[in-house]
Formats: sequence, structure tokens, C-alpha cells
Amino acid sequence: MEAKEMTGMANRKTTMAAVAGLLLAMTGAGFLGPVQGQEKRSLESIYKNGVALYEAGKYAEALSEFQTVIKASPRYAPARSYAAKCELAIKQGGGPKETLEAKLGQIQVPAVEFQDTPLHSVFEYLTKKSEELSGGKVIANFIYKGSEEDRQKTLVTLRLNNVPMTEVIRYVGQLSATKFSYEEFAVVGTPLSQVPVTAAAPTQTAENAARGFDPPASQAGGNDPFRKK
Repeated sequence: MEAKEMTGMANRKTTMAAVAGLLLAMTGAGFLGPVQGQEKRSLESIYKNGVALYEAGKYAEALSEFQTVIKASPRYAPARSYAAKCELAIKQGGGPKETLEAKLGQIQVPAVEFQDTPLHSVFEYLTKKSEELSGGKVIANFIYKGSEEDRQKTLVTLRLNNVPMTEVIRYVGQLSATKFSYEEFAVVGTPLSQVPVTAAAPTQTAENAARGFDPPASQAGGNDPFRKK
């Protein structure tokens, strides 16, 4: 009788071990069940969301999802592989990067007024204004490919209210015959005389008037845009 009981216990242990092994194999093979604390979210859905985030370049968010899967199923190889890729991408500074143009486009300039202001002073003003309005997060550094004489003698007269910084730059380009392009860390201005592009002189239109835009005026002076009113 004692031998039979021992045999029965041994069989039960063998069965339990087999079930545990089967469950482990299912988990490792990709059969993912629900996660505790994740309401109506299965490991599979979390994993798939992680993959989608990874492909979108959102590596930090994707890593969080893969870590959730790994915590519940440590042997799930695909999640571990993606987690490693995310960590590498984050370490290398990967991820979607917003362009300088996009960042400057989000900066709303309450008011700007230039009256026969030299181009170099316009650049200085816009650089300081972008830093001020963005709380130091965005700085519009300008690189001008024209001569120093052009920087000093090209004058800008402009008045705008409540427009994006990129609009200010666009109008400055029209008024100074300058073509602006956006690089990773700078706004590059090239005189139109150096590029195969022609631009008509801006004229006062209903749209410009609504924006509070004034075309160039033939006034002498060279007022300082930094002056306090």
C-alpha cells in the first residue's frame, strides 16, 4: 500500500511538471496571456503595440511595453530582442526628431516691428526672440551667405502681429531678397543674387493688411528693434 501511494505521488508530480513545461513552452512560443493589472490587455496586444511604437521611432515608449511583456514572460524572445533594439536606439539618440523649421513654426510672435533695420540686427533680434519665447528650448541661429556689406546695408521695414516665427522669417526674406533654408541647427540665408530664383517685390494686399504687414518704406534711420517702447 505504501508503495502504491508513493507511485501515485510520483505520477502526480510528473503530471504537474509536464503541465508546467507545456505552459512555459507555450509562453516562449508566443502564446501570450493576460497581464495582471492590465485591464483587458493581453501580452500579445502589449507586444504588438510595442512593435508599432518601435516602428514609429518612439523607442522609450516601445521599451516600456516590451519590458511589461518580459516581466510577465521572461523567456519570450521577440520581446527581449525588441527591448535590446530600443535600448540601443535610445543610447544612440534615435527617435523622431522635429526639424528646426517645425520648432520655429510653433513659436508665436506677439508683435514685431522693424523700421529700416539692418539685416544683421534683424537676425540678432530673431535669435534672441526665439530663445525668449521658447523658454530657451529653441534658438534660431542665422547663417548669412551674403557679404558683410549686405548685412549692414540691407534694411528691413516690417510690422507683424501674432504670427509664427517662420512667417516672420519668410517676410524678412521677401523684403531683403534673401532665400532662407532650414538646417538642423541654423537658418541659412542666401541672397537671391546667388541662387537661380527670382522673387517679386512684396506689395500691400488685403491679406497683408489683415496680418498687420507693411511693405518696405523709403525712410532713413535704422531704428533699433531692441528698443523699449
